[in-house]
Amino acid sequence: MMTRARRAAGHAALGAERDEVREPGFWAKDAPAVPACPRIETDLRVDVAIIGGGFTGLACGYYLRRHAPGLRVAVVEAHRPGSGASSRNSGLFGAYYAGWRRHMLIDAELARRFRDLGRRGYDRLMAFLAEEAIDCDVLPGDTLLLADAGQASALRAQGEGWRALGVAAEWLDGAALAEQIRTEFYAGACGLRTRWRLHPGKLMSGLAAAALRAGVPIYERSPVVDVDSTRPARLTTRRGTVTADRVVLATNAYTPRLGFGRGSVIPVHHAVLLSRPLDEAEVAAYGLAAWPARLEVGVRTHTMRLSKDGRVTMRETLGYAARNSSVWPDLDNAYEQSRAAYIVRYPWVRGLAIEDRWHCISAHTENGHVVFGPLGADHIFASVGYNGSGVVAGHYHGYLLARHLAGDTPDDYRFLCDLPRPRPLRTERERRAYIEQGVGV
Repeated sequence: MMTRARRAAGHAALGAERDEVREPGFWAKDAPAVPACPRIETDLRVDVAIIGGGFTGLACGYYLRRHAPGLRVAVVEAHRPGSGASSRNSGLFGAYYAGWRRHMLIDAELARRFRDLGRRGYDRLMAFLAEEAIDCDVLPGDTLLLADAGQASALRAQGEGWRALGVAAEWLDGAALAEQIRTEFYAGACGLRTRWRLHPGKLMSGLAAAALRAGVPIYERSPVVDVDSTRPARLTTRRGTVTADRVVLATNAYTPRLGFGRGSVIPVHHAVLLSRPLDEAEVAAYGLAAWPARLEVGVRTHTMRLSKDGRVTMRETLGYAARNSSVWPDLDNAYEQSRAAYIVRYPWVRGLAIEDRWHCISAHTENGHVVFGPLGADHIFASVGYNGSGVVAGHYHGYLLARHLAGDTPDDYRFLCDLPRPRPLRTERERRAYIEQGVGV
């Protein structure tokens, strides 16, 4: 169970991180701008306060306006809406959940329930895009899960688990794989055809615009520096207090900074590089037309994907920073090391111009399950810890929380609440050891 203090010291306890600067990455800069939103300048009284203006928080606010228009709602964002992982991720998604791979070979029934949950989440996201006429460059994202020699047998068995669930999966051994993707670095891969890719910045800006059209008040540049979780809860910002009957934590990797989930939610840092646009001949030569998305299994994982305009994003997992920090030291060096790692894997990257780079933080949990639902008290709720797969789950969980808060609790809400909560990793040594064993992104 996620633990928290009655009064949870947040940003104020972490010094300089209170004024952490988040420069936008390519996805945010390449998308329609999110309209400027007001800061909190005075005290507010609401029925539901949502902390976090990313995929989950804005979806929750949007669906609350649809299902309970009489409730007073406020979305409170520390920076600009979508400035966290929502606009910095790889934009890969499908009808799946990160946690189900752990169950495929040991609990077939639970794996099937996760599969069906993923399908409903995918359907809800796609319906939302159609209902709101949001064009976010959705394209097929045929995906390779890549393994070295030590991981190949386990990945091959996982492929059998996919097929047992009715998910199309194919195995490519080293020779066949090298021919298709122009590298001999990997021993084998599991190919998944039922995956997709999108432009996360365009999804984020479309979601923010839809929430504003629905009448959701969004407050930006209003970091919550203290949470008093008595009834009613009180959120302290720099210039005003938000008093709320119920609170939703949609803060993912930043959750420990609020004093919640310390040990249950582990921030994991990534460095992302973006190439110049490739021409059609290059895309074909590097196997990106056949396999536009690639994810390693293992420890310090590397992800690659092709954008609609032919750019390649390359994301390396850096690891865990001390004391749940959201700041990674010496990012310039991390970017250089990341580029070097990709050149080892794909020699053709050596001559590829890099046009942008950015830092991203995802949130992981010990058992792969999202921390979801009430946190001990029945007026503080959370959906955090997406384990690197938050595009579908982030939107769908916002929807499920909104339905529950509106008094119409879906079965999928109950299913997620009943899952075992992650075991807290309370010490720095435990958290670092967990990440070094591999987070599965």
